[in-house]
Amino acid sequence: GRAAAILGFPLNGPYDVRAGRLGRTNEVVTQDAYGRGPVRRSITSLRGLVRSGNSGGPMVDGAGRVVTTIFAAATSGPRGGYGVPNAVVSRALERARARNVTISTGPCA
Repeated sequence: GRAAAILGFPLNGPYDVRAGRLGRTNEVVTQDAYGRGPVRRSITSLRGLVRSGNSGGPMVDGAGRVVTTIFAAATSGPRGGYGVPNAVVSRALERARARNVTISTGPCA
């Protein structure tokens, strides 16, 4: 229930900041982004207006610290969505650095 802000460029529009609340982090069994599964992963729930274009953007606390990285909007129920916990993002970045991996921005740049 900690207050936080959803930052990003939703709907390919201008920079946007929306109030939100950070929820709990739980381990779930679900499909991955490509419809493969089941996969087990940790996700953080959040409340607030999450729209297309917020994916990959941060949710930050009052001090500007990232509290989760948004990856999906909720498809039912109250406004909200889901984030990747910081620990998961940190491990992925450490693995990429260790392998000296470079990721292209593709058509997004």
